[in-house]
Amino acid sequence: MGSAPLEPSRGRVHSLSAPGYRERSATTADGVRVLDLVLRAYRSDAVWHSHLPGIATRMHHRIRRTLGHAGAAYLMVETSTEGVAVSGVAVSHWTDQNLLTGICVHPDHQRRGRGRFLLGRSLQWLQTQGALEPQVYTEFGSLADRHIYPLYGSTRSVDVAYPGSRPPPPSEAYTVNHNSYFDGRVQSLGFATPHGYATTGVMTPGRYAFTADQEEHVLILSGTLRVKLQGRDWVEVPSNDAYVAAAGTQFEVESETDVSYLCRYHS
Repeated sequence: MGSAPLEPSRGRVHSLSAPGYRERSATTADGVRVLDLVLRAYRSDAVWHSHLPGIATRMHHRIRRTLGHAGAAYLMVETSTEGVAVSGVAVSHWTDQNLLTGICVHPDHQRRGRGRFLLGRSLQWLQTQGALEPQVYTEFGSLADRHIYPLYGSTRSVDVAYPGSRPPPPSEAYTVNHNSYFDGRVQSLGFATPHGYATTGVMTPGRYAFTADQEEHVLILSGTLRVKLQGRDWVEVPSNDAYVAAAGTQFEVESETDVSYLCRYHS
């Protein structure tokens, strides 16, 4: 593991001139999309493969704790249809770093200058907040260590202990993300996997309408659910079977008994 203080003035920030791309700051509504981008980027680098379960847990809770909060920002590059890259930054953090997620670029958009652009924007934001020597921890030999951070005059320290690998302090303790809908008749618990965000939950008998912000892959664990996807007829989904709701669509479900399910989200 290495740490790298970065100098904003040492690298020229390129403009995002490629057609079809735009930049913006993520909001709390983007939490699942941000986590998905982060994990896709880490999975694309073989250096991180053995660490992915721990990375998924840490990033899930870190994003929940900082996204939308003062002193932190999540800078995104996207197209009209998908997220391309994201960088979470903070003035200070208990892990002793300012780049909370690192520079995370979707595998399909790597090697096109998006990482360099996003790092430059991240350093500019931190500079305006008074963080003149931002620090980041990364695995020695990772793609970012070899190709991104050196572009901005980083100074590398090797064989350092990463504070983020230890249990968080009491004020930052991990908590389960609990969701409750329809006056508590549908409830779920959220968690992170190396392949993205997921929830497991229970719905009581009734009929419910949902909107899928991301693509949802839902496995029925017990009970039987009737599902009406947008533009389709009602179908019965028994236990151990699954359905997929497309991103940006509305759908309805109904059951006569309690139903438990596992939902995986795909951006």
